[in-house]
Amino acid sequence: MNAGTLGMIGCWFYTLAALHVYIAFRPAGEPFASILFLAFAAVMISYGIGHAGYFAIAAGAKAAASLGADAEAGGKLGNAFFQRLTFIIYIPTAIASLMMLYAVLAGRSMYSRWMVIFLPIVIYLLKVPVTRILRGRVKELVNDSYDNIALFVFYALSTILLWGGVVL
Repeated sequence: MNAGTLGMIGCWFYTLAALHVYIAFRPAGEPFASILFLAFAAVMISYGIGHAGYFAIAAGAKAAASLGADAEAGGKLGNAFFQRLTFIIYIPTAIASLMMLYAVLAGRSMYSRWMVIFLPIVIYLLKVPVTRILRGRVKELVNDSYDNIALFVFYALSTILLWGGVVL
């Protein structure tokens, strides 16, 4: 319940923070920055919806277990729903990610080219190697919160670069 609730509240802040993307990519032109902002904001909104969908897995499993049925079978419908949401989220994620990669590499953003390493999609693609080197509870925590870690790193660096006066 807490994860679903906090996911919704968190996505409000993620969506507001997506203004970083608009500001950082204005050098690529207003239409480019606006489309990128809308795609990225859609991804951020989807985080909250995804948390609610993920909750459906646990709720179904718990209901099945309390009735003496197989918990895994009880979570199947919630899992199918979550997988559907995930598949849909790939569309704005692909649009935003490709646009960000292009603009940073082409020098058409307020970020230096090295920032490409810290774009959310690049950090996310490093999830498997990062979690492979971790063990135990730390691995479990990082695995479960990896999307949030990727966004935290991106937004923290973006804040430093856009508002901290740091030019690297």
